[in-house]
Amino acid sequence: MMLCGTSDLLHFHGNGEVIIGRNTWVRQNCTLTVDSNCNAKFSQSTMDGINTNSGFNLTNYTITFDVAENATLESSVRIFDEGNNRGNIVKTGAGTMTITNSNNIYRGTTTISGGTLVANTSGSIGTGSLTINNATLNAAFQGNIPASSVTIQGNSTFISSVGWNRLKSISGSGALTLIGSGFLAINNSFHARNFTGTFIVGTTTQAGKLSLEVQSNLLNADSGKIKVVNGIVDWRGFEQSFNSLEYLDGEMQNMTGKLTIGNEFKYNSSTDLEVPCTIAGTADLVKKGSGTLTLSQAPQYTGSTTIESGKLVLGTNSTLNNLSGGSESNPVTLDAGTNNLTINNLTADDVKRFIGSITATTITVNATAAEAFQIYTAANGSVSADSFIVSSGRVDVKGYMEAAVKVGSGATFSPGNSVGHVETTEDFTLDGGTLLIEMDETGIDTLTANSFDLANGTISFTLTDDIPWGSSYDILTATSGEEFDETIIDRILNGQTLPDYFSLALAGDTNNIVRFSIDRNAVPEPSTWALLALGVVVLFLRKRK
Repeated sequence: MMLCGTSDLLHFHGNGEVIIGRNTWVRQNCTLTVDSNCNAKFSQSTMDGINTNSGFNLTNYTITFDVAENATLESSVRIFDEGNNRGNIVKTGAGTMTITNSNNIYRGTTTISGGTLVANTSGSIGTGSLTINNATLNAAFQGNIPASSVTIQGNSTFISSVGWNRLKSISGSGALTLIGSGFLAINNSFHARNFTGTFIVGTTTQAGKLSLEVQSNLLNADSGKIKVVNGIVDWRGFEQSFNSLEYLDGEMQNMTGKLTIGNEFKYNSSTDLEVPCTIAGTADLVKKGSGTLTLSQAPQYTGSTTIESGKLVLGTNSTLNNLSGGSESNPVTLDAGTNNLTINNLTADDVKRFIGSITATTITVNATAAEAFQIYTAANGSVSADSFIVSSGRVDVKGYMEAAVKVGSGATFSPGNSVGHVETTEDFTLDGGTLLIEMDETGIDTLTANSFDLANGTISFTLTDDIPWGSSYDILTATSGEEFDETIIDRILNGQTLPDYFSLALAGDTNNIVRFSIDRNAVPEPSTWALLALGVVVLFLRKRK
């Protein structure tokens, strides 16, 4: 039979079955349509003497299967082409089409541009190029997809129903969501080096699986992305390189070696995740969610580290760049345990603020001179370490510390974020650095430590009249009872002359406090000035009357 002269091959307005008993040659582009809520079937005759290999012979033409929403089409009819006369199959509509024929020698192209195409055998799709465009391909068999190349467009889905499947030479810029009990496997032959889109592993309701079967460059290193929503990524122990990794929930298996990420590693989950491999590259790490993210190996990524919520655990000596995150209402935790931690805040034109707790054996901060790196431990947090070393730049700390503080040459330590208080249970030492004490309309910086060694360094203290009158501030307090030498006053003033209403003196039972006071009666308070001004206005009004 030859089909020509009409573009509408067949139209199912209701449930029904068409039985093909002999070959049908397509001689022009045509469409087979199934209306909404209809179940249609295309099958081959089993009558004696009928060629059971009959079916659609495509000769440079396109057959479109348009299956509407909530409709199904099942076809066991063989689709084939001969010689160089390659055909084209297009699946459209929001419904589902299932191809069950196992004898398929079709070599043309297949385009799924709507709904779902279910392939029960590897030959159901053909050996030409495959395009999935805002649609779903359900591979209901185990094995390779024989298509010569695969292009992913829009938001598409791949269902691996049994065991594993491979898609050859994946390209495109769309998002491919993987669901099903089987794996989508990628290796050198079935790779995604030209894929600039995103592999999304699973959905919130359905798990998916991705297996990376060979080392490096399986994805486009400049733009390839993986987003793990729910399911498994099996790294197979190989090193990988791609653009970004986002983790919401799921399982990471056989994750060893090195993972090189060019743009961003984003963790946003309530589920704990341990990353046993080394994270490298120019990526930024962004930690969100209430779960704990553990980096077992020393980070090698050169981007910034932002902890917006939850806890980041470092399993070995580590260096983090441009650390920030947390808020007063949602303080975060950075825990290096018994390991050493180095914080390099390298961005000179941006204030980096960390609000929460930090724990390590030794914390070394290399900040920038242009902008201070600010640490605020919040109400119940702390900075806990044997040593807290400010090696360069300026660091502002506000809150509670359990650490011996040492400020190195050329570095500056200031209590508070602007003006505030910091207390440490251990000693405070200037090792060639500067202690900066600031004052403004809210008050003066105050620092409490077990004891002080300020001889090898500078104390910077700038007077201003903006502070509240009648106030008293214990600038330095030694909880050990250590007596301050009288020369500390001269060192703090550094040649500045105090106005009559300012006082800087030693206090406490053992002169263990350096106290700054403002005489309430020296000058009128702002409220007094206001009352006097009001009196003048009232008197003026009375005189006018």
